[in-house]
Formats: sequence, C-alpha cells, structure tokens
Amino acid sequence: MNLAGIERLLRERIGLDPSTLGPNGLKRAVEARTLASGIIESGAYAQHVATDHTEWNNLVSLLLVGETWFFRGGRGYFDFVASWLRERTVKRVEPVRVLSVPCSTGEEPYSLAIALDERGVAATRYHLDALDLSPDHIRRAREGVFPAFAFRSTEVDPRPRYFQPANGGLWKIHERFRESIRFKVGNLIDPAFLANAAPYDLILSRNLFIYLTPEAQQRGVARLEQLLTADGLLGLTAAEANHLPSHRFIPDGQVAFALFRRVNTTNSVMPYASKDPHHESFSSRSSASEVAVETATPGPTAAFRGCSLSLDHARQLADAGHLDEARASCERMLVARPTADVFALLGVIHLAANRTGAASEALRKALYLERDHTEAMRHMIVIHEQRGEHALAKALQSRLLQRDRSEPT
Repeated sequence: MNLAGIERLLRERIGLDPSTLGPNGLKRAVEARTLASGIIESGAYAQHVATDHTEWNNLVSLLLVGETWFFRGGRGYFDFVASWLRERTVKRVEPVRVLSVPCSTGEEPYSLAIALDERGVAATRYHLDALDLSPDHIRRAREGVFPAFAFRSTEVDPRPRYFQPANGGLWKIHERFRESIRFKVGNLIDPAFLANAAPYDLILSRNLFIYLTPEAQQRGVARLEQLLTADGLLGLTAAEANHLPSHRFIPDGQVAFALFRRVNTTNSVMPYASKDPHHESFSSRSSASEVAVETATPGPTAAFRGCSLSLDHARQLADAGHLDEARASCERMLVARPTADVFALLGVIHLAANRTGAASEALRKALYLERDHTEAMRHMIVIHEQRGEHALAKALQSRLLQRDRSEPT
C-alpha cells in the first residue's frame, strides 16, 4: 500500500510525524477507512481524503491518540496550577485565561475546572478554552459523559461530588462545568489558530509535541509563545521539554511539573515552592540567567546531583526530561536487582523517547514479575490500542478494573 500521499497530507496539514504512530499505525488506519469508504485503492483514497472534509476528519480522528484520564499527571499537578491561577484571580479584576490544546475528550480541562472549584474559584473568574483536532473528541467533551476507566488514576475520586451516574455505567459531569469550558475544534499548526485571541495566563499543551515533525514543533512553539502572557506559564511534559528553545523559555515551579515561562519576563505571581525535598523549585535560584545557563548544560540539573542510585532518583531524572540518564539509572538497578517497579519505569522512559518496542518489552517483564502491576498495565493498554491489538487491550482493562474494585476504598 502506497501511503506517501497521505503521509504528506498529515505532515502539511496537522504536522503529524507518521513514524510516531508505530510501524503499522498509519497503514491500519488507512485500511480501515478505505474499507469504510468503499475506496480500496490507496492512490484513489489519498485523492479522496485530500478533498473530502468529512473523510479527512474521520481519518484524523482514527489516528489521534485519545488515551487520557482525569487528573492525568497526578492530583498534585492540578492542585499546583489551580492554586497558581487562584492567586492571580485575587490580584486582579479580570478573569484569568486558560488554554488546553489538545484537550482530547475533555478530561484535562474538566480536571482543572474541578481543581479550581475545590479552591473556591467561581467559573466567572476564569475563561477556559479547550481545543482539539478531532470533531469527535470535541463532541464527546461537550457531552461530558465518561466511562469508569477515565477515573482510574484520580487518587481522590471526583465522581461523588462532581458527576452523576448515567446509563451503561457511565458518569456525566455536572452541567455547570460543561458550561464553564468553551470546547472548539482547532489545529495549533494552522497559521489562523486563535488568530484574534487575547493572551492566556496558562497554556497546557501536554503530550502533543512528541507526535509532531520538527518543523511543526517549531511552528507550534512559536504560536504558543505568541498566545502566552508575559508572565504566564506553559505546561508541557518532561519528555517534551527539549522542544522549547532555552533562550526563550525557562522552567518555573516544581521540576516534575514541566512548567515554563518566557525568558526576560517577571512573574507578577511568585510560583509555589516544592514541599518535596527531592524536588527543587527553579524559582528558588538567584536569577533567570543562572537557570538558562544551567539548563543549557548537558547532563542532570542541580536538583539531581548527589542523589544516590534509587527508583526515586530515576523518576526525578525522567520527570525533568533527562531520559538517557534515567534509562541508564534503571539499567544499573536492574543489574543489581530486577523488580517490576524498575521495569515499569524503564518502559515509561522508552515510551517518552518513542521506543515503543523497547517499552513493550520492559513493561512485559514488569508484568511477568508482578502480574497486576498497575502502571505497567496502563501503559501496555495504550501500546496494544496503538497497535490495533484491541482484544489484548480489553483483557488488560478488565484486569485493571478488577484490581481497582478489589482494593480497599
């Protein structure tokens, strides 16, 4: 099957690097859509998808990674940014502005809205825009109906307070939250993306840049920089931090949260210091120039110097984007004593570096040592789904749900 024409469309229109979908990800998606559309020949289908807006959306929706859940990244992350936003609402009259892109099916912006509500921030005090490439994702986000699996890593279950049961074991978020967020279809790589929008105090753009071509990454960063207020925060993931030019962005807040602000600006609201002694707040350093110099230096940052070899140390390295050092740390630990936790972390590190095969092998070993290892199961589910191995993914989902039900509440 000749996919060259479709690959070119994906790169040009949405900046997607087809290689990030795995060795057969694009091929499987195109095969599914050619069968559904009745256009079997790949060349004819490429011409069809280039001119038919509906078919283009169908293909893109099939390719996009929709794997997300409430409070992804941990409650602490959302508590941090919600508290930061709350401080800004106290200091000024106008509402704070927040952008979530890509927002997938809405779990991230809804999580932030819940965290703001928990801090007494009324919906009138913030303006939250949430955009995604997929019209199907946006439709589902607006509906606000989620399966129980979307709450698999919430630490404190938000359903009793913020959701109501729906048919089929689903959960529907309260109406006031659906009304507080403006969900829209949007493409960050499009030059017209939010062309007339006012700047945002906080932009969350997590788990996007790992799927983009280098040229699209540059365009995306430039657009986000234009959309960010002078003293605002940009949230990526630690694995994506290397896509930000160090002369234009520096880390701010806790190392693990991968939050950044623009260089040569002064924050009107000071970031919170970490309560974790293993995490250094970049804001505690004496000047922005010192941070810029240090982050430009190869190797681990000062937050990790002198740490002993441990699982926590490896996690901190990975959180800060030092994937090679984190991988080497895991490999040394595995030589001394193979454990499921270390194999699981190694799998996550491989995933962050787009080494899906190596990630699968490490996660498989974790599950061999500990059959119901939660973190390993969650990431293997994503890998199986990306490979089209839906039966294997479903089997793991059932095991994970059974484990969650058996754990004491």
